[in-house]
Amino acid sequence: MKKRRGSSRYFFIFFLLLIVLGSLGYGMRMLITKISFFNINKIEVTGNTTLESDFLSNLAGDFIGQNLYAVSKKNVMVKFNNIIRVKDVTVVRMFPDKLKIKIRERRGVFSLITADGELFPIDDEFVILDNDNFSLFTNIPMIHLQNTKEDIIPGMQMQSDELNEIFSFYTEIRKIESDFFDKVSEIFISDEEIHVVEKNKGYLVIFGNDSLEDQLKQFSFIEENRDFEVGSTVDLRFEDQLIIRTEVR
Repeated sequence: MKKRRGSSRYFFIFFLLLIVLGSLGYGMRMLITKISFFNINKIEVTGNTTLESDFLSNLAGDFIGQNLYAVSKKNVMVKFNNIIRVKDVTVVRMFPDKLKIKIRERRGVFSLITADGELFPIDDEFVILDNDNFSLFTNIPMIHLQNTKEDIIPGMQMQSDELNEIFSFYTEIRKIESDFFDKVSEIFISDEEIHVVEKNKGYLVIFGNDSLEDQLKQFSFIEENRDFEVGSTVDLRFEDQLIIRTEVR
């Protein structure tokens, strides 16, 4: 029984110390939030590539003059998370009066082209991005849709079996050859198989459903050792047999 009382006494002291330390920490924080020396004097926004720096800085301008340690990181993040192109936000307090906001933008990996010819970028999480800046479409492949532009809302997460299959193909190919899609202008599904259009000469490459790595290695080898004519079709669907034909598509 004495051992139990001794253990209980030490536990009580330890618990009391935790309360005292916690109270001191809380008191110090409350004191710091009242000192004007820590009022935010500068806000630095980094990481943006397509979003304008002035726009982002103005968006955070409301925090100028507020205490660095009184500003909630959550409130800062909410302001930026409402922007469609913002994927993630990191907020860092920099002693004594600087707030640093690091932006990670959503990037289009494909551009969806609607039945009426409107282009919309889509990122790797299937989120539709705004299409205000035409230069964002110049280096990413197109996917044709039956939808009209009225069906597409920037910020929406679009799902379809066709998109799932194309993105699955995209992910697998990039594991094998990370820059493969830099030379692709268009990708679509026909007869349940992936068709890719080369960017420079416009020849068509048909991939089968199995052994993507073998098909890609075969194609890369042939591509390095011969020129394809405009309008050629390179058919990779058949194991140990490469079919190249020229036809009007």
